[in-house]
Amino acid sequence: MGQTVADRLAAALEAVELRRLELGAAAETAATTADRQQNAEATGVADQLRTARARARGQLSAALDGTRNAIGELFRSGSPYGWSAWDSPVWSAEYREPISPPHLVAVTSLHMASPEGAEVVPLALPAVGTSLVITHDAGAAAAAHALAQSFVVRAVAASQPGAMRVHLIDAAGFGQNLGMLSRLPEPLASGGVRAVADEISADLRGVLDHIQELSTKVLLGGSDTLVDRWRRGTANGVPCSIVFAGGLPIGLKNESFEQLCAVARAGQRCGVAVVAVLDTSRPLSHGIKLSDLTEHSHHLHVGGDGFATWETTPTELQKYVKASCPDAPGHAQHRFFADVLAPAARQGANRPVRLRYFLQQEKPWLTNTKEKLSAVIGRRGDGSPQEVELGDAEGVPIHGLIVGPTGSGKTTLLHSLVHSLAHRHSPEELELHLLDMKAGVEFAEYAPRPDRPTLPHIRTVGIEADQHFALGVLRYLVQLDEQRRELFKQTADRYREPVPNLASYRRVTGDTLPRVLLIADEFQLMMEGETEAQAWEALETLAKQARSQGIHLLLATQSLASLGTLRGSQVTSVFNQLHLRVALRCPPDELTRVLGRMVQGRLDNNRRGSGVLNPARGDRDHDEVFQTAILEADERANLRHHLAERAKRPGQIRVSRGTGGVELADVADAIRQSTEPTLYVGAPVGVTPSVVGVPLSAGAGRGLLLSARDERLAIAQICSSLLAFALQEDVGEVGLTIVDLLPENLPARGPLDDVIAYYDGAIRHVGQSRMNELSTLVDTSLDTNVVAVVGLHHAGVTAPIRPDPEHPGSALDWLFTVAPTKGVHPLIWVDEPERLKSLGKESSRLQLRCVSGVDQFTAGSYLGTKPPFVAPAGRLWFRDMRDEGAPVLVDPFARPSPEIVVPSRPVREVGAS
Repeated sequence: MGQTVADRLAAALEAVELRRLELGAAAETAATTADRQQNAEATGVADQLRTARARARGQLSAALDGTRNAIGELFRSGSPYGWSAWDSPVWSAEYREPISPPHLVAVTSLHMASPEGAEVVPLALPAVGTSLVITHDAGAAAAAHALAQSFVVRAVAASQPGAMRVHLIDAAGFGQNLGMLSRLPEPLASGGVRAVADEISADLRGVLDHIQELSTKVLLGGSDTLVDRWRRGTANGVPCSIVFAGGLPIGLKNESFEQLCAVARAGQRCGVAVVAVLDTSRPLSHGIKLSDLTEHSHHLHVGGDGFATWETTPTELQKYVKASCPDAPGHAQHRFFADVLAPAARQGANRPVRLRYFLQQEKPWLTNTKEKLSAVIGRRGDGSPQEVELGDAEGVPIHGLIVGPTGSGKTTLLHSLVHSLAHRHSPEELELHLLDMKAGVEFAEYAPRPDRPTLPHIRTVGIEADQHFALGVLRYLVQLDEQRRELFKQTADRYREPVPNLASYRRVTGDTLPRVLLIADEFQLMMEGETEAQAWEALETLAKQARSQGIHLLLATQSLASLGTLRGSQVTSVFNQLHLRVALRCPPDELTRVLGRMVQGRLDNNRRGSGVLNPARGDRDHDEVFQTAILEADERANLRHHLAERAKRPGQIRVSRGTGGVELADVADAIRQSTEPTLYVGAPVGVTPSVVGVPLSAGAGRGLLLSARDERLAIAQICSSLLAFALQEDVGEVGLTIVDLLPENLPARGPLDDVIAYYDGAIRHVGQSRMNELSTLVDTSLDTNVVAVVGLHHAGVTAPIRPDPEHPGSALDWLFTVAPTKGVHPLIWVDEPERLKSLGKESSRLQLRCVSGVDQFTAGSYLGTKPPFVAPAGRLWFRDMRDEGAPVLVDPFARPSPEIVVPSRPVREVGAS
């Protein structure tokens, strides 16, 4: 039993031991598992940290790369002088004149702390009109002044010659703190270095006066800045300025400091900036606060370690960013300023060329056009006048082409050319036709007004001209070419001598025929729409055969690419005759098209108005670089007035404003020349005659039927026709009567009320209630009467079914039949041709017809013959059915302005009804 107990005890002990071993193994296993989990968690956190750091480094790297790229793009778009290192060969290479003020210039390099070490990016600041204050600790003056000198040198070098002027102040070092800038020559520097308190104050006072002058008398509104004017080429040579003050606060009195702050505060819009270097280890005078200056400036502070902090950036950024201070500009930069930039500024390379200086050197109208026409349009690179010539003499271009993108100065060139031609040649020597095909009003100043005469040379002005009017002008010139060709043939037969061209005709006969010049801006727009084929045909005819007859073309456009690829043979045929090629600020690809040869680089200096002129169809040996001469608007107006007075008698001129109608003022001179009472209906969509009218004489059917759905057009047309009689001063008295059937609240009736008020009792005003009394109201003792009936469809007046003297419509039969034979001429508006049926069969007697807003067949039935196409919106077909002629496309009158027609003859009052 004991053995049994012992065995059992041994077995129990063995079981306990086994259990202990099992528990130990389990504990060891549990501990190992916990360690593994802890290690796994630690590894996950580490991975997340590494991922976050990599993402942050990537974002930082992308931001830095983006910043570098953005600054690099701005640098590359500007002048290399704004960012090139001091030892770069650019400073000694051939001068590359900047084309506009720089946006940014490099100041120094920023060093930014990052997990991978220091990242470097350029520090660039606005070059013009932005002030910079550089403060420094004791012992850092040299580094701070070198930083300031670098900024000023690059800002001046990267600007156009003459566009930047520096005021130098250094009371502490008498110029030593300014480095090479202390020897800056005129006109880059405004005098020498100012070192005495009175000189400093006087110089700053002059700068402030300059700012006030620009702000109050030159710049227009808050958005107009001197820098933008330099970019547009309209600064007129007024330079931007930098006030560079070194060695402060030594010599800085309270008054001068206040002036310096005022310049920094008010100068930006006027292109004036302050660059100041100030030692913060020196005490400031009582009342001077540095913040007054830094408030309107970028602020850098140079420490004793030679690095600068950018104080105007957020405080967090200042902890991680330092700016290195560059070396001061040296001998290469001094040579560049003295030998290159200063002479260019003295020459005034970017100052506008004034046409008036050239015109003052020649008397007007002394040059004939027997063999050519010519004009000065600008200045060549050597300073001599740039002439343009067109003619049929040996070596003279026949026709011309001008290409210039938006902002190139093309419009300025065209204005200068027109006035220069008119100044050199008399109206007997030169006839001008001007077309502006784009949506603009550049040629509007050539339309005559009572207080604004036009050039007597001008025969046609198209303001926002459309394709139909342009085709009319081209056809007129083709017809003129044919007439002159026949005239030369007859002259040769008469004098038994060859007359091949204009010069020989003038030599043989002694008679003067003017040369004719068509100037068409955006000419490619003439070749669009339903008139495209006819326009190309006419243009090709003129280009190829009109030279001998003294007819020349000058075609202008923004780009030849806009011609497209259609009608290639005709384009080539015309283009080959354009011997004169002028390209204004054109890139190489456009120059290749204009000059007809491969061009790799820009030929002009890319300033506004600069260009290349080639009189030999693009031959590379005949390129002439020039700068367009400017004739300001007031100078142009004065010249036009002077030449108009010299001509004494105004010429016939046709003015088109697209489909906007003809203003009565545009044709007033032509109407005044009437010798018998004439009913005018508008102007032809072409050149001649300048106005369409029909003399009024007693006879059956001599009255006008106007069919137009557009109420504004119809009422304006009738009112202008009535007002035109006030301009006919030499035709005897004309009695005017208006039968007013329009509603009182009709908006379109405004012109009618204006005309009634203008004539002020000298016109009969009859309503529907007395319409049937017309035959007794009209004064038939006068040779000529005009009765306008307005608004039949509004009143619903129709011809009576049977004779009825009391019926308002009974007057219609009288107007259609008896009235014209007694010199009473009806002017009747209907809204559509179908309305005639309700007016009775006698309405068909009226022979003068105008129609608008209907199809060809309806118009043909109304006019008695079908017109070639539907009248464009805003235009009329007119026909006198007594003649055999075709319908004439007419620009109707626009809403009249009665104040421009003041009759000089008395008008007899009549009783108003």
